[in-house]
Amino acid sequence: MKTLCSFSRAVLCPLRRALYAGALLALQPLLFSSSAAAGTPPVADLKGGPLGVERVAAVRANWFSYRSPACDRADAAPFLQIDLGKETRFDTVKLFPCVANHGWYGTPNVRMLFPVRFKIETAKDGDAAFAHAELFHDATGADCDGSNAHKVESFSKDTTARYVRLTVAKLPPAGRGKFAFQLWRFEVVAGGVEIGQHGTLSHSFKTKPQNEKRFLRPRRPDGEFAHYDHPENVTDAATWKPVVPPLSTPRGGVTVGGLLGIALERNKHYLLNGFSVSDLARDFRQRAGKPVPAKRDYLPNNNSPWLRVLGGSNAGRFMMGAGGYLRWREDAELRGRLDALVNEIEGCISPSGYAYGFPERNMLEGGEEGGYARAWFTMGLIEAGIAGNKKAFSVARRANDWFNQCPYLPEMLLHASFGCQGLIPSTRLYVETPVGKTADIQVVQRYLQLNHWLKQLIARDYKAINEYQYDRSHSYLVQPINAVFDLWLATGDEKYLEAAKGGWEIFNKYFEHTGGALAICENGGYYAPNSYSLRQCTGEFCGNAFWIYLNQQLRRISPLDEKYAAEIEKSVYNVALANQTATGDILYHAWLVAPKHSHEERERNTCCEGQGTRILGALPEFIYKTAADGLFVDLYNESAITHNGHTVQMKTRFPFDNKVTLVFEKTPATSGATNAKTPFALRLRIPNWAASEVAVNVNGSPAGTGAPGTYLTLDRQWKTGDEISFVLPMKLRLTKYAGTTPGFANAYALEYGPILLAVAGDAVSKRGQVTLPFTKDNLLKNLMPTGSDGLHYMFADSTAGGSGTGGAGDAGGGSGAASASAGALKGLKVIPYYEVQGALRDRFTCYPSLR
Repeated sequence: MKTLCSFSRAVLCPLRRALYAGALLALQPLLFSSSAAAGTPPVADLKGGPLGVERVAAVRANWFSYRSPACDRADAAPFLQIDLGKETRFDTVKLFPCVANHGWYGTPNVRMLFPVRFKIETAKDGDAAFAHAELFHDATGADCDGSNAHKVESFSKDTTARYVRLTVAKLPPAGRGKFAFQLWRFEVVAGGVEIGQHGTLSHSFKTKPQNEKRFLRPRRPDGEFAHYDHPENVTDAATWKPVVPPLSTPRGGVTVGGLLGIALERNKHYLLNGFSVSDLARDFRQRAGKPVPAKRDYLPNNNSPWLRVLGGSNAGRFMMGAGGYLRWREDAELRGRLDALVNEIEGCISPSGYAYGFPERNMLEGGEEGGYARAWFTMGLIEAGIAGNKKAFSVARRANDWFNQCPYLPEMLLHASFGCQGLIPSTRLYVETPVGKTADIQVVQRYLQLNHWLKQLIARDYKAINEYQYDRSHSYLVQPINAVFDLWLATGDEKYLEAAKGGWEIFNKYFEHTGGALAICENGGYYAPNSYSLRQCTGEFCGNAFWIYLNQQLRRISPLDEKYAAEIEKSVYNVALANQTATGDILYHAWLVAPKHSHEERERNTCCEGQGTRILGALPEFIYKTAADGLFVDLYNESAITHNGHTVQMKTRFPFDNKVTLVFEKTPATSGATNAKTPFALRLRIPNWAASEVAVNVNGSPAGTGAPGTYLTLDRQWKTGDEISFVLPMKLRLTKYAGTTPGFANAYALEYGPILLAVAGDAVSKRGQVTLPFTKDNLLKNLMPTGSDGLHYMFADSTAGGSGTGGAGDAGGGSGAASASAGALKGLKVIPYYEVQGALRDRFTCYPSLR
């Protein structure tokens, strides 16, 4: 399949661009219209109400909404008013609702405490008490219709006033017998310009100052409304300069053993011991009106919320993992299930080409179905196609043809929950398969390219991540950055490359833990830059899966830049392997202090299961990169690859042993009278964690020395049996915790090469804290290896490190820290973090405190 993908990039991509450039011009009126394509439901059937009304953009953003204090009576009639500063002419007042749930867990979208009955009044200069108020709009006679939860209530009247007051005549119930109201925004508009933001807010009640500041903030850079359509972003395919990276990623042909081989097999076990094909096809059959069994075959978690929403993503999860595995190893049962599932999906495609596992009317509000579920579905089909399923690319193509002219496009980005996820299925289809069309890229440019966010990424503004303005902040934001890189590959437009690099730098500089886990998640509140929270949600596996792929993308265009391979290595060992259990189950978080996670994910179809099985199935592709003139070795793991007629086998027990041997098992046959061999450049990564320069031998003789953080090139005519050998100098090192979590002021992470280590044992508190009776200077002297691998240790008697046992009162210990006495030290062990078990079984910390 590597040959097919290479051929598609080199030949099919330019050809299809030429073919589709002209066709797109003819199709453009249809492609970019808001009318429904043949076979789609009426636009009015949209879940949440018809298109064409003014709706608020996603409101699970980083600003808090405005909420009044709780009242004892529904008719308490609280008010708030805006002082414009002087008498001003305006024509419109808008009330923006807050919307709860985004369709999650099968709960319908509902307005959060929107006023039930209300009136809007105005007053002239000098009448702040509204003694001579004028009625602007009266909605006190009937309860407000909240059936269209996202609809912005807009009231128009040409008037001149200084004060604008909203009085809530009937408050909605707020629970526990109390009543309150809540709004996202209260706007005063003059000729389309929002002028209320320049005013002063006052109330009939007390509220927090931050409430006022956020309530009267300027509109978000790309607007407060769901409609988003920028035809000016679309570039002519004839002007594109497609990028062919100098390095390629193996799509097959790599054999793998060692730790990565074990993880690959565990992932297969996970895939084969879960849902049946019938379970995986259920969503598609239901959507197509075909019969389905009354119960799922897999019963223990059939009420998991991830199975009730996100239709079709369960199938995407399976296809991503199975397609990945089958690129490297054949398995008849796994292959059979994958092929049967693709056949089921193909059999459920509607005449319009609609192929997704959820109803069309859910495209905008079905619990992230239009972005999240569509992405998994498409990426799963791509993996299945690369693995050899001939129908998978065709099914993905038909589905995206429907998407490219569907009526929901103008609201896909800002109305759909976390709509920025919708970029990746289109861009991946274009750059990774032979069936991509220019429309895939141009639709993204027009409807899904968030212009201000690109500018933030280019400027390396961390607020692009931790204050993302059109939904919650999340490590998942790496995924649209993956797509932005694809846009650069497709078009050659440098702004996309700069945005992708900017996103990498923001995460790397501000939101990455020691060990590589991403420190920002979706449900942990506000993540300040460099806060590295150990208590908030952190280390979400799905985010690091996208992070691995972003580094893989940047690695391909940076042949001699070692840092991207280093990031992949850390994420593989300290997140991917750490979040896979011995039975192949997948954990949600890579928390660095106990508990590791509250439960194991067993076929529940969580985001981390889906992207986890995708990354675990792809592990062999991260070991090597291929180039026209040779091979790059990025990771060290028992493996072999054939490239340009050369078969190279890597023999190593890394990370348990730091010796590496590479053997040319096969080289091209000799040719010509001179008996010349084919030149082949072998480039060895010298990791940045190496304790010193690395001396490399070829057939026992010195051949070169590489400095840490570089690639050493051995460019010669190789013969069968040639052997390259070297030792990667590894040593223990300490990194001080630099975050803001209380109780860890004098805590240190311990690493051995790329491996993050953990201190485990009963002396560690349930909150993941322990104070060791050592200083930074003598801790390493008091670690005793318990084996030959350099990864497992125990502590020497504390008296060897000096007097004292530390304790809860020591710096960094905090009130929750356990104190490790000399006796307790005997029960403590230091192990690789990836060996720490979940489900509360191990007390551990990756950040022990020191004296």
